[in-house]
Formats: sequence, C-alpha cells, structure tokens
Amino acid sequence: MATVEEASHHYLTANVADLASRASHGNAQTVSEQAPITPLQPTIALEPTITLESTIALQPTAPLSVNAMQPFLAPQQVPTAQQHPVLPPTVEEVASTLSWPQIKDSGCTTASQKKTSLLEAHQAALFTAVHHTHPIPLMVDPSPQTDALLQDRTRSERFQFMWTTLRTSYGYRSEAMLQSHLNSLFGLFLEALPNQPAGYYHPDIANHPTVQVVNISGYANATPRVHYDIVLNVQVSNDQLAQQSADYVFFLIEVKTERALNAKLRRLSQIFSAGRLSSDDPKDFTDADRMLLQVWSELVVTSAPGGLLMGDNLLFIIERRGGTLYVDGPYYRFPTEGQRGFTPLDALRLIARMFVARGQQTHEEAMMAAQANVPVAARRMPRTLPLRPMRNWMSFFRQIFDEIQLTTCPTLRIRYPWGAIIEYHRAAGPLTGRLPASRWWKVIRFVSRFMPSTAQVDLVGEIGGGDITAAWRGYLGTTSVVLKMNRFIEEQSENRAVLDEWRRLSARLPGDIKRATALPIPAYHGLFVREEADMILMSDCGDPLEAYLDDEQGEELSVSYEQALNALRDVGIEPEDVAPRNAVYDGHVRNTSLCLPKLRAPKGQGATPF
Repeated sequence: MATVEEASHHYLTANVADLASRASHGNAQTVSEQAPITPLQPTIALEPTITLESTIALQPTAPLSVNAMQPFLAPQQVPTAQQHPVLPPTVEEVASTLSWPQIKDSGCTTASQKKTSLLEAHQAALFTAVHHTHPIPLMVDPSPQTDALLQDRTRSERFQFMWTTLRTSYGYRSEAMLQSHLNSLFGLFLEALPNQPAGYYHPDIANHPTVQVVNISGYANATPRVHYDIVLNVQVSNDQLAQQSADYVFFLIEVKTERALNAKLRRLSQIFSAGRLSSDDPKDFTDADRMLLQVWSELVVTSAPGGLLMGDNLLFIIERRGGTLYVDGPYYRFPTEGQRGFTPLDALRLIARMFVARGQQTHEEAMMAAQANVPVAARRMPRTLPLRPMRNWMSFFRQIFDEIQLTTCPTLRIRYPWGAIIEYHRAAGPLTGRLPASRWWKVIRFVSRFMPSTAQVDLVGEIGGGDITAAWRGYLGTTSVVLKMNRFIEEQSENRAVLDEWRRLSARLPGDIKRATALPIPAYHGLFVREEADMILMSDCGDPLEAYLDDEQGEELSVSYEQALNALRDVGIEPEDVAPRNAVYDGHVRNTSLCLPKLRAPKGQGATPF
C-alpha cells in the first residue's frame, strides 16, 4: 500500500515532467488555460488532505544550470565564451618538433685528409691549444638577444613549412655530395633568422640596402679563392661584382665523410688529452692534426665565432678564441645507447647564438677601425705614383725609400691580417721596374747597402689565383704590392709552380730590362724563397679589367687590352688565357698572367711553349 509521501511524489513527478515536455515543444499553456488536475485517489483515507501546492512547497529546490535553462531563454540571452586569438608558435617551439632527415653513405670510399696548405702552415705557429670541453664557452655566456630571437613568431610558420620540403632520406657517394645535402639542410635554419639583421649587426651593415643572410657552399665572395665547405653569413653587395661584396661569416661547417671522421677519432682523442697538436712542424702532422688546423685556419680567415665539424651523423661543435680551438663532442644526429644526441633544436640554438656573437664582433671591428682611422676594407691607396717631386717632400722620399727596399732587400717579412709573420729570403733580383731600368740603378744598389736589410709587407687579403697559386695584396709603407705564392707546401723544388713560373719568365722576357719594363705587365721586384714555398713580389697594377668593361669606356678598354696582348706577342709571349679577368687597369691596361702563359719565339721563329 502506497504511503502519502509516495503518492504525492508520483503525482508531482508525472505532472512536472508533462509540463516540461510541452514547454520544450512550444505548447506550454498558462495556468489558467490548463485543464483541471484530477487528484490522485489514495486507497485509504488520509487526514489531512495534501494538495499539489503544499506538496511542491515541501520539496527542496535546486538552482538550474545555464545549460538546463537554455531551452527557455531567448537566443540573445544565451551567454558566449570570450574569444582569444591563437598565436603561432615560436621558432624555438617549431624546432623542438623537427627531426633530421637520414643522410646515408651509399658507397663513398673517401677517407683521406687534404695536405696542409701554405696558408695553414703559416698559421700553425699561432694555433697554440685544443681544449675539449662541454659546452663551448660561447654557449655558457648569457645572451638576451639570442633568447629574443628564438622567441620570434613571425618566421616560425615559414620555417616549419620549408622543413616539410625536405626528403626523408638522402644518399651520397662522395664528400661533395654530402656537402651539397648538408648545405641544403642547414640553409633552412636561415628561415628562422631575420634577413635584415638590424639590432644585431653594426648599422652600416644592417641598414645597407643589399644586405642579406645567405648560405654558401664553395667560395665566399669576400675571399673568392678561399674554399669553404658551408658557411652561413651576412652578405653585403656593394654592386653587381662579386669582388665588391663583403661576407660576415657567423657559422662555418667543415664537412668530412663519416668514414674519414671515424678514422681520426682515436688520434683526436689523443690530441684532446694532450691539449695541443701532436707536432710543431706541419710536415709531421697526422691527418687529425691537419684537419683541426684546417678548421682553425678557416675560422681565423672568416672571423667566424665557430661552427661544426661533421659527417653524415657524427659531429663536433667548434669555437675559436685567439689561438685556442674549443671542441665539444662527439655528438650524433641519430644517437644510439650511450651516445649524445644533436637535435634540430640544438642546431638552431647554436646558429642563433653565433649569429648574435658575429654581430657583436662587427661593432668591435668598427670601433677598432675608427680608432685606427683607416678602415681596412676601404684601404686602397695609389699603386704607382709618378716619379717626380711632389708638394709633400717627405712623402716623395718615403716612396723612393719603399721602392728601393722592394727591389733590393735581402729579406722580406710578410705579416698576415691575423698576426702571423713569415720571412722569405731573396733568391733573384728584379726582372722589370722603373728603378732597375733607370740609369741610376748602380747608385741605388750601392745606397741599399746602408738601408735596413729586411722589408715588411702587411697583407690585406687574397685577391685571386687558382688551385695551385694565390695572389695577395699588401702594403709596404704606402706602396701597394701583390705577392704571388703557392697554395700548398711543396717539398720538391721541381714541382714548385711559382718558382717554375719565375724561371720561365727569366728565360723569355727581353734581356734588355728597359724593354721588358715597357711591356704591359707588372713590375717583377724579385723572387723570394723559404724551405717549403716560393713567392714572387710584384707591383699592384689596379683592379680587374672586367669591372670596367660595362662602363662608357668599356669598348675603348677592350681595344687597349688587345693592344697589350699584341705587345706581348711581339716579344714571343703568348698568354694561355686571354680572358679579361687576367688583366688589370689603373689608367693603363696590363696583363697580370695569373695563370701560366705560353711563350713562343719572336716573329719569324718557331713557336716555343712557355
């Protein structure tokens, strides 16, 4: 038998449910319109009688939620959530989600190390220590600018998109192929860097209209004959000529095959333990010594803070500070158990830190140049001044003094831009030149006995050459000169290209020094030698002719160049390469003969190869 409470609850539930159902279908009626509710008849008499109103009043009421009330609210009364814009990820967040593509050896057998270049051998004395450390000092130093760069959101989407264009796997059969794959891979990290480096680099660089951040594999424009595997750099192009570009390298990658790196690991471990190279003599270097010297030398020449020495998987992080090379590693792009990994995020952080560090260097370099009052990049003095009295007599006599030293000094000391000083000894006197061709030459030679026996040339930079020889520009006092030297150490004298060229020039130039001096060629001040290399000292005859061929006087200069070639042919000299790149112009067109020419007998005689 149902109690009063059960009956009342059944009645209330049934009627409230019915009201809610009709309200939800839009058929709710007002209380006055509702049909009379028939009370539930209990099976027993109840005292007192309980009405619907009293039953409802007895029930506890709970507040309805917004969702429960929505069917009864007008559309404009429904509350809406506040909308927040979705921000793109930072470049650092994007890098944390990336993974490396596979680059696999597909049959590469290269494991050798190139021989030490002459430039590297000259720098070896300044390479004082190798420190194996974790992390490298640059990554310890705090850098708010680097942190801000990594938090940038404007470049993250393109950075992420460009990464999706990579294939998942690459193969290589040579070091050159590996270098090409890694160049494409690390070039993508530039998408995460600002293309206009304002706020990081000196304003003269950052605000230049042609500045751009690029990756280069091969020859950097500012040093056109120095080969790098991969460099990331800020490049400023002053005009359309590559020779007029300036490169501010901030990240350097020296690429070796995985086989070559693994073959040097044991010797590298010994060098790290000793803290220095295994020998002071470059001739006694092992392959591991030559590899570290090569990396350190390239960091010196480029002024880059550091970079990577890497194969397809194994790699070392490198940094140069003065004469010390800091090395951290080995790391692996695809580490196995017990190996330290190197992720795309690690690479981005390293590249960004060195990008900022190189920018700080440009401010320091500008300050030093301002103190010296002679910007090195703009140091282009007159090369051939007229031999006549000038208003400044001190300058006139200084010029004569310099020229006497160039043509008579027994010892020539050359000083590289990074401080290395090398001495050469004279092996032959001048072949051409206005002092040797003058009637006062015997007097000049007598006077030279009372002058300093050593002359010093301060090198500015490499200006040309080939795979065997290189040409450098330098200054002795205010006189600009060019030095032509071997690229590599040559132990066998019969294979020395520069010495061989001097011998052939001596044999084929006219015996009359006045006649030889009148030819459209540089003044050859002398041959200088040392144990492992030779050098020809020449006058600086100007800038490449091809830089002027597009000017208004281009056609006239082309005719002048042809006349210069004919003058050489008249005395039996037939240049092998007559391209304008082998000629220079400073008011007169001259053939610099940077590649070995062929000589032939004078007209009427049989041709003789040079």
